[in-house]
Amino acid sequence: MPNGRILIVEDNQMNMTLMNDVLNHYNYETICIDNGEEAINIINNETFDLILLDLQLPKVSGFDVLKNIKKDVKVIIVSACAMEDDLKKALSQNCLDYITKPIHIKDFIGRIEKYIKI
Repeated sequence: MPNGRILIVEDNQMNMTLMNDVLNHYNYETICIDNGEEAINIINNETFDLILLDLQLPKVSGFDVLKNIKKDVKVIIVSACAMEDDLKKALSQNCLDYITKPIHIKDFIGRIEKYIKI
C-alpha cells in the first residue's frame, strides 16, 4: 500500500522524472501532469494527499492553478523562482510550503513526509 497519492505538476521533463522517481522509491503513488490547465481539471475531480506545483507552466500558471482549485487540497510549490515576492504570494494562496529547484532529495522527501502526515 502506498504512503500517499501525490500529483506532480511540472513541465520540465527532467524535473518531473526526478521527483517521480524519488517519490516512487519512497513508496508514494504519483500522477504527473505537465500543464496548469489539466492540473485544475484533475485536482478538482480527484483526491490527492499532496500536490507538487511548479509556478511556470504552459497554458495556465501555477498561481492561476492555485486560484482555481479546491481550497482543501495540500499544495507545495516546487519552483526555480526563488524571489521573496513569489514565496510570499504562493504562501498567501492556499500553499503549505515552497521548495526551490534544484531540489535536494533529503530536504524534499522530509517536507513531503511532514505534510503527508498532517
